[in-house]
Amino acid sequence: MVLRWLALCLPCAFSINVQIMVTSKLSSLDRRMTLREVFAHCTDSTKDTHAVEQLFFLADAEAANEELNQMLKEEESLFHDLIFVGGPDSDPSVERDVTYVLERPTARGFRLALGTAWLAHHRPDLDFVMYLDDDSYLHIPRLLAALEEHKTPSLAMGYVMETQLDTLDTHICMVCPTNCERCRDDPFLQEFCGQFPMMSLGGCAFLVHQCKLFGQDEVEGNPQACVEKAQRNTLQVSSYFGAYAPRWFLGMGWVFGRRIVDFLARNVADLKKHGAADVQLGFWLAPLEGIHWVDMKEGQFHDYPMPGSTFSKGCTDKTILVHRMNEDRWKDFDAKTCELHCPLTAVT
Repeated sequence: MVLRWLALCLPCAFSINVQIMVTSKLSSLDRRMTLREVFAHCTDSTKDTHAVEQLFFLADAEAANEELNQMLKEEESLFHDLIFVGGPDSDPSVERDVTYVLERPTARGFRLALGTAWLAHHRPDLDFVMYLDDDSYLHIPRLLAALEEHKTPSLAMGYVMETQLDTLDTHICMVCPTNCERCRDDPFLQEFCGQFPMMSLGGCAFLVHQCKLFGQDEVEGNPQACVEKAQRNTLQVSSYFGAYAPRWFLGMGWVFGRRIVDFLARNVADLKKHGAADVQLGFWLAPLEGIHWVDMKEGQFHDYPMPGSTFSKGCTDKTILVHRMNEDRWKDFDAKTCELHCPLTAVT
């Protein structure tokens, strides 16, 4: 009898309570419906051993027009998984993967901070929070396996980045490590960068490259304007964050353990909220001792394979999270196995 009781309670003793926090725009019903369907398929094999809940964190519904407001009320009455924490619904458009700062709290940064506080208060039994964009795929069984391996309340798991934010004084050899002399003597760079005496040659070359990467049409039409804009953005970012950012996670998704969640909830009023949400994470975590860092850049967390993405990888049996999903890319999802069979390389 005792052995039978122990066998019945064994799953309880080892279960993990994971809250999946999805930040979403008010109007993104299609994305939320997709994630609900995927969640149902991907928790079939885990619901008896682990507690996993998926919630969507949004701005105030009052910010929506009358038609959208009614749709949100109907959605909430059907699914009971919408949490309205306020703040702006969206931010001005910026180039992909570019760090930015606004004069007000960023939409995602605000929802992440207030949503974390909400979870700490309303889900007191949680062990981990998985932070997710609404355009991300998540292999929940593999996530749970990773959390079983790193079961600590001090866990910080994601695609780790360590970044110099002020690149304006960069040495040219840092930008052209294999062709330093050639870059240094390049007539175009010498003439063009002479217009920007406040920047080093390397800093100017870096911004020229950034303009070509993120704004091809703009740089061909008016490269000086593009570099001036990038310079202003760099100065604004470094003024807010400083020249160097503490260790942070790419915005595709990350996991915090209970200790970190509680710390953020207690200090939510004082957290930075005006900058790009992912870089801000480094400043949220900086005061904490004893963080258990787990880097997921070796194929576990990545972008969907596509041209021009620094963080793209093909899907493998290590894949846990895939960012930048869309309607067409979701066709790679196998509902029976919870696998995403995306290409191994970028499809042009």
